[in-house]
Amino acid sequence: MQWTSFDPNTGNQQPYMDTNLIEEAFLADKSSIYLEKCFNATIYLTYPQYQTTPAVGSKPIGWRSVMRGTVGTNITIYWDTTMEKWTIYSDQYSHTKQLTIEAYKPTPVAWQWCDREYHASHHCGDKNWHNYSTEINAIIEDAYQTRIDHIDINVGLTGYRIRSFSGTYAIQENIKTGIVRMIRRSHILPASHCLPDELSDESCALCLESFSETLDFPIRKTQCGHYFHWTCLNSYKQHGHRCPMCRQNL
Repeated sequence: MQWTSFDPNTGNQQPYMDTNLIEEAFLADKSSIYLEKCFNATIYLTYPQYQTTPAVGSKPIGWRSVMRGTVGTNITIYWDTTMEKWTIYSDQYSHTKQLTIEAYKPTPVAWQWCDREYHASHHCGDKNWHNYSTEINAIIEDAYQTRIDHIDINVGLTGYRIRSFSGTYAIQENIKTGIVRMIRRSHILPASHCLPDELSDESCALCLESFSETLDFPIRKTQCGHYFHWTCLNSYKQHGHRCPMCRQNL
């Protein structure tokens, strides 16, 4: 049997990686199971099944509908007009969506940072989360697995401290400015942006890293028409407010 949850905003299903553990708990007549590596989720196994995740920073308590079924089975989910969420069970709904239960497909683990500051990170969608580079992802994952208190990393010209690991979340703190952002352990997302053709052979003039080799670094274009890594430009602007290429005011 496959256990799966449903995104309350989109209705998309997300099969559980730990479906065997959930099934064992269900057959043992347990009322719930806690999954630390699934965003600290608690899955309630009695009808109607659902999942909750705790509040983290400004992110509120999460809720989503859960079901158990055979892979390939067709199901109906409902847009509940009271909760304004997609759910597998509803007495008051405005429309429905037809889905087929899917098996869990392993995907590489990725650590991602939120482009909103910590106090404003609630209600973020996938568009607000960005992958770290492969190298930095491996460093953070090693710290997560070995329960290190904190690590320091460099992204472009900027130094960050990764700390306060809590389940599948942690904090990224800019060492110079003190600005904090939430990071999470999730799965590979598409690159944060599409690289313009004119930048395919260009590099950030501040850190000298090729744009084509750092696709996960957001890029910003100045008013004078020059491109830099966002994090490098922010770090540079702490010391100067003229474009390092043409000296025009930023």
